[in-house]
Amino acid sequence: MIYLTRLTVKDLIDVSHAKLVSGNLLDEIGECFIDSSKVNIGGCFFGIKGCNTDGSLFYKEAFLNGASVCVINEEIQFVINDFKDKTLLTVKDTKDALQLLAKRKRDLFKGTVVAITGSVGKTSTKEMIYNILNKKYKV
Repeated sequence: MIYLTRLTVKDLIDVSHAKLVSGNLLDEIGECFIDSSKVNIGGCFFGIKGCNTDGSLFYKEAFLNGASVCVINEEIQFVINDFKDKTLLTVKDTKDALQLLAKRKRDLFKGTVVAITGSVGKTSTKEMIYNILNKKYKV
């Protein structure tokens, strides 16, 4: 059994009250990124505001690197003319929007989740658990 949960732009709007500037409500939210230089084709870029700059300023770079969806701070001045085939959303707080989307995805997931915490040994523990569970379950 595979537990895939696909989210759309409409789902993001529903959970974060984002405003659709351009694009399609049914566009799928693919892998999410907060670094515009690391966006994969079809990815979703969230411009997170930091101490020194607002990641939302890099939405053009994200689109040029292949993002199909960008979520930016509503206070950012933007020009969408060059990216009319892309989806652009604005929100009050991009970090909150990303967290709300992650929570929505987690709420829809029906599989079992194993969480490993601590300051030492997480990777080794994860690998041991994987090797044990992989013999009987899809991991």
